[in-house]
Amino acid sequence: MKTDKIKLTKTAVERLPLASGPNERKDYYDSELPNFGVRVSGSSKKYFVMKYVGAKRVRVTLGDSRILTAEKAREKALITLGGMAEGVDPNEAAREQLRQEEAAKSKRKRQEAEEKALALTLQEVVDAYLGAIKLKPRTTTTYQALIRLYLQDWLAVSVTEITPDMIKARHAEIATGERGRPRFITVPKTPEEIEGERAALADRTRTRGQHINERTTLTKRIPDPEPKPREAAADNCMRTLGAVLEFYKEEKNPAYANPVRTLSGKSRRKTITGKWFKVDRRKTLIVSSDLPAWHKAVMALENDTMRDYLLFLMFTGLRRNEAARLVWKLVDFREQTFTVTDTKNGTPHTLPLSDYLFDLLQRRKGNAVNEYVFPGEGKTGYLQEPRKAINEVKDTTGIEFSCHDLRRTFATQAESLELSQYALKSLLNHKQDKRDVTNGYIDLNEDRLREPMQRITDKLLARIGTQHGQLIDFTTAKKKAA
Repeated sequence: MKTDKIKLTKTAVERLPLASGPNERKDYYDSELPNFGVRVSGSSKKYFVMKYVGAKRVRVTLGDSRILTAEKAREKALITLGGMAEGVDPNEAAREQLRQEEAAKSKRKRQEAEEKALALTLQEVVDAYLGAIKLKPRTTTTYQALIRLYLQDWLAVSVTEITPDMIKARHAEIATGERGRPRFITVPKTPEEIEGERAALADRTRTRGQHINERTTLTKRIPDPEPKPREAAADNCMRTLGAVLEFYKEEKNPAYANPVRTLSGKSRRKTITGKWFKVDRRKTLIVSSDLPAWHKAVMALENDTMRDYLLFLMFTGLRRNEAARLVWKLVDFREQTFTVTDTKNGTPHTLPLSDYLFDLLQRRKGNAVNEYVFPGEGKTGYLQEPRKAINEVKDTTGIEFSCHDLRRTFATQAESLELSQYALKSLLNHKQDKRDVTNGYIDLNEDRLREPMQRITDKLLARIGTQHGQLIDFTTAKKKAA
């Protein structure tokens, strides 16, 4: 390689001819600044410095003459040579900086990947939780319903973005009734509404040319203008969310701070300032004086499955799903017993059939359509939602009740007969206290429960046969309205 010395200025460098051969290169060193030069090849002219660093000869390219002027190259050369004089290899320093940049870039990518893996949406975490935790189908359905009803707008949000303030605000919104499904109440229709319905029914009859089997009801259901507090729903929703987020913390992100914990603390006052509510246990039931009206309205239901289902709940005290999932193979007509296996406490529950229940099931058996005693139209095969029938009874009688109120009614009537606590707990399938030594000596099988079961049935039938209770008589009411 040829070398020459000239004073490297803008003009001098521009005048230097390019090398003639493709592999030919020639270095020109500056006549004033030692170790500073320009290398000319067949396509470019590049400034450089070359100097020993320790025992190693190091050449550092400063830049292309088409971009870097001779003056700027000289300034850069002075700085670079100064560092080299102190033992710094600019090329190694550049390589080290590149390595650090690459390492930092890789670290950022890993962090982003980890954050992305941790930043699961609420829907993804809910799905993972329900897939990993063994829950009863009913519990799974309840959890899904709570989240869908009250947290639908959070499902696409990353769980890491759910804050304690969001938790407190949503908890309060649910509790005050601002969020969730609207409640409805039963109110009397106005005379004008009744007359309008009657006229519309008459018009439809004339149009079709035949009698239409419809009736004009005297009540209607409207949104409650004063929504009742939903403090129990607020707590249940947040406890469900808390369990889901705790699962995320344990399985995915140990450093995660569960925001639902903001509701926990020493204070359990009835408040909407960010604490759990102290909700009294519901104690509603159908009082004895309302039983005749309730029974008459239930017997008037056109859907015999709904009718028998509600009666079965009243006369057995079963929970809603326990009765709905009862299958014929677990009804023993010879022994006059039936067994439910999918119970709340996981213990199979066998009860004797009273005379009334025996006749009810015998009648249903003659019209059985599948394996379930109370069949439904859905894919499960059993009755799913009795709300329509319950609302029809409510509209007819004005009696507000739920399926679990029928269980409480059964228990209350049973208690009034002064049955032993052991018999009552066995009838309701409540777990006995393990600390009660006496309980270990008592075997309350279905035969021992047969007499108490019949007494409860007789007591309910006696109450139903009284003349108490209020039932709207549509014939009389329509005559008065006319």
